Amino acid sequence: MAIIEVQDSVLARLAAQAECQGVTLNTYLEQLAGLRPTENGQLPRLSGEELECLLDAESNSDSIYEGTYPRAEVYPDHD
Repeated sequence: MAIIEVQDSVLARLAAQAECQGVTLNTYLEQLAGLRPTENGQLPRLSGEELECLLDAESNSDSIYEGTYPRAEVYPDHD
C-alpha cells in the first residue's frame, strides 16, 4: 500500500465526488486511474447528472475551485 499526501480540500472534493457516484473513495480513484483520453485527446464527456453532482460537490466544499469546466460540458446543446 502506498501513501499519497494531498491537501485536505482536494481530499474533501474527491470524497464528495465519490459519494455522488455512490462508491467508496478507493473505488472512485480506481475509476479515475482507468480513464483514457478519447481519440481527440479529451476525456469522455460527463453526463448531465455527473456534471450536476460535480458542481454540487464543489459548491459544498470549503475551498474555492480554481479550475475550469469546458464549455461543451456546461452547454451541451450549443456549439
